[in-house]
Amino acid sequence: MNADVKYLVDLLEKFDLDFYDVMDVVECHFGADRRTNFNMIIYEVLNEIAHKFIYDNQDLFESTSREFNIFCNRMDSHIYFKTDEVQRQFEGYF
Repeated sequence: MNADVKYLVDLLEKFDLDFYDVMDVVECHFGADRRTNFNMIIYEVLNEIAHKFIYDNQDLFESTSREFNIFCNRMDSHIYFKTDEVQRQFEGYF
């Protein structure tokens, strides 16, 4: 679990995300009364990163899909854009 927490902290720092903002979104999506697990937090962080990438690279998405999938299993989590060119660009960003 220690490596998972380090992975989370590294992502938050690298992409300038605020943990409390992420937790607010997690609670909004999954419910404040529901028990939050680590995968929910990682999922939301990756979702924020994908949307930041889309925002920062709007010209890349003028003629390609903005669609992406998130596979979430703690630090073995990934974001996959459905367009190969977008995925290649994202891998340099991530």
